[in-house]
Amino acid sequence: MFSNLLTVDYCSVGNPHPENGCRFIGDEGWVFVNREKLIAQPELLLQIKFKDSDTRLHASPASNDPYTSHTADLFRSVRSRQDPVSPIEEGHAATTLGNVTDIALRLGRKLKWDPTQDQFSGDEQANQMLFRTERSPWTM
Repeated sequence: MFSNLLTVDYCSVGNPHPENGCRFIGDEGWVFVNREKLIAQPELLLQIKFKDSDTRLHASPASNDPYTSHTADLFRSVRSRQDPVSPIEEGHAATTLGNVTDIALRLGRKLKWDPTQDQFSGDEQANQMLFRTERSPWTM
């Protein structure tokens, strides 16, 4: 069972992998992934064999350009009516995680995020930073 509590540590100084990507830290080590590489410590984490019953995600079609790969995958998902490699809900969650972290850094304090309400709990200043003033003539 997953906890509703997620702690995000942002680090740029001394980060062994300062390029864009995500590092997932677990009890047995860490895994770093971005569009160009997948590395782990200890390296044997990359040798784990999945069981037939494990849920496997598909990958975008191979291409030298990751954006071309994702575009091809989007067209595949439209034709097949299956989720793309990056479904909108997951994209929203990933983007929110980055935005929430950025707001906490700008305010210089810990914040509590309510994912069911898509807002900060009890912090109106932080909530105001979730939106920007619209510029005419564009509106939503």
